[in-house]
Amino acid sequence: MSGRLVGALLAPRHGRLDGGGFAMSWTATTFGGRTGVEPAAPPTRAWMSTGAVVLLGIVVGIVWGVLTPGLRGVVVAPGRAGLLSDSTVHRFDAIAIFACLCAVYGVAAALGQWMVARSPADRAFVRSARGTIILVIATIAGSALGAWIGGLIAHARYPGAGSAQFGQYFFEAPSLWIRGASGLGMSAPWVLVVVAPVCALIAQAIVVLSNPRADLGVGTDAEIGLGVGEHTH
Repeated sequence: MSGRLVGALLAPRHGRLDGGGFAMSWTATTFGGRTGVEPAAPPTRAWMSTGAVVLLGIVVGIVWGVLTPGLRGVVVAPGRAGLLSDSTVHRFDAIAIFACLCAVYGVAAALGQWMVARSPADRAFVRSARGTIILVIATIAGSALGAWIGGLIAHARYPGAGSAQFGQYFFEAPSLWIRGASGLGMSAPWVLVVVAPVCALIAQAIVVLSNPRADLGVGTDAEIGLGVGEHTH
């Protein structure tokens, strides 16, 4: 009875013109053993949130460029300069600040994409394997752009020895390109760019595992086809 009622109510909607003359098309999907009807509209909000994730990475880089400490050095001879011993600590501080910012960035990106997806198409896109892969790519791209933009800002704040004279102190910008870093037996100076995607995956896994619904909240036949609150009997 329930299936016949849903089909009867949905049949007139298929191909119906709305007020603006736009033909609505519907795609049948199955979640947790139940068949629902999902609009075949593109996940516009999901793609916009993906772009926002990349832009958020740039914001992370700007914040790092403003917060990061400079490495202090001194000119020891004409044309020769060296960093002081305490610069090692500040080099670590710079890397730690960027790593922490990227961790927060990754978690915020995952939770933000999950929460802003409102339509069934957006939710189905974000909460699918394809959406997860795109989230990883977006956070990697955002981290890389953030490191580049942050480096430009840091170099503008700490130009280095430049025209400093013998005996003068100067500040040099720290680098996020970690020479000597390795992973899986290969050189990995870019290792910091994976902090955000790893944290995003962990946050998304926690949300998925804590979700009580089999369809991860994408939608059911009542919510997608009939509208929330219009249940069949």
